[in-house]
Amino acid sequence: MNDNLPRSLSAIDKIPPEQRRQLVRGFWNRLGARPLGHVAAGVANEFWRPSGERILHFTTGRLQFERANLPAPNPLVTPDVMRHHYHNRGRFLQEHGCYHVPAVVDRTIFVAFPRRVGEEIRRRFVTDIVTSVSQITGCQFAAEAVPYGSLAEGIEQLRRRARGGTALFVLDTEPTSYHEVAFQLQGWRLKRLTERTLVARYTAMGTQQGHAARKACSRWEQFIRMNTLDLLQQMDIVLWRVDQAGVYEAQLAIDVGHDRRHFALSLMIARRANATPSFKIVTKVQVKPDHKQEAINARFLSDQIVAVFDAALSHKCDPISSLLILRDGRSCGREPEGIEAGLAQVRDRGFMTRDALVDVVEVHKQSLKYARFWEVGINGTAVNPMEGRAVQLSAKVILLATTGQATLHQGTAEPLMLVGNGQCANISEPAEAVFAGAQLNWSSPCVAQRLPLALKRTDEELRSRADQEIRRIR
Repeated sequence: MNDNLPRSLSAIDKIPPEQRRQLVRGFWNRLGARPLGHVAAGVANEFWRPSGERILHFTTGRLQFERANLPAPNPLVTPDVMRHHYHNRGRFLQEHGCYHVPAVVDRTIFVAFPRRVGEEIRRRFVTDIVTSVSQITGCQFAAEAVPYGSLAEGIEQLRRRARGGTALFVLDTEPTSYHEVAFQLQGWRLKRLTERTLVARYTAMGTQQGHAARKACSRWEQFIRMNTLDLLQQMDIVLWRVDQAGVYEAQLAIDVGHDRRHFALSLMIARRANATPSFKIVTKVQVKPDHKQEAINARFLSDQIVAVFDAALSHKCDPISSLLILRDGRSCGREPEGIEAGLAQVRDRGFMTRDALVDVVEVHKQSLKYARFWEVGINGTAVNPMEGRAVQLSAKVILLATTGQATLHQGTAEPLMLVGNGQCANISEPAEAVFAGAQLNWSSPCVAQRLPLALKRTDEELRSRADQEIRRIR
């Protein structure tokens, strides 16, 4: 909703922990000693402070790049040490290269520009993008410029050049353009950016002097770097990997789109290096038969679970011995039956061992009652928790802060709530695995990522599919 606010108000809802604490205290103080009347005697004077055995802290683990590994920080770290660790991810990626480049990746990147964009800007942008992609991957890439006068012309030119591929599409700021490209170029791997942003970033380098000029150049380099990272992910390139996501060898995310017209499954495999495959992620999106219901049809869900395993694994693979299933939101209807039926077929095909550990948890990203927690420092001021801090509310429910004090500079950390619902023996193990999956913050290496990669991929694919559905905004 903040997209419709003026820039000066875009961060109005980013309330830091100490201010949030004071506002909550002020609210209850205004209600008086008996805010609930005769229903209850009152409420506690202070916030709930969990006992020490309820508080857990998960570490980031070792990250593997192509030519070097980034060691895990000491569990007893300060925010500065943790911030330095996140910063090192971007440095390691530049210096030591990405973990894996698929052998079949298309080495030509199409870049579509409006003809009104100057030749100098086009040449600089294409050159810097190709140089950045080649440096990180260690492979030689080429680019092909596709100038266009109208959006329809740009789409048609791409279709003439190839049936599919990877493209950077420079668009105007009209929402219809964004949706039109997504709808017309289905099957393409698209990274979209606005002409206004591109021209503004480039022009600033030539109009500033001294410190302002150096800052403008730094912003241009950051702009190139962020577009490169998004482009690499479109090409299924693995930037870095974790050793293993907790006790599980794989994570399967199940997510339903906001409009309930589609659902997505994402399977991430992360296990020992001598296993085949040792690391892989595959995401599939399907039309949901009944968009009036949140629940996924059990038979359809079963078939798609088998399909995503088929896409990720071959008959010569090593079977998976442990699996964490992450259901985004509440598990509905007969979905548990569909999951069981799908996994039975996966076992029959040899993709998973007969005695494999399988845990199912619900991941609640938001709810009508937001749960927040913070830490109180020595000076009595409330601050965000460290990344990886968790509070176990019960045997089945845990709150996990995947973002926190080291890299979160605005607002209060929003923890994820994981619910076991009796299908998980130890809720702390899924929490550790979710935090490990969140360390694959490929889009922004220097900042902690809120969602594990498997759920982030389903979110992105469902948004992209919604863009294709809503191609006209009147």
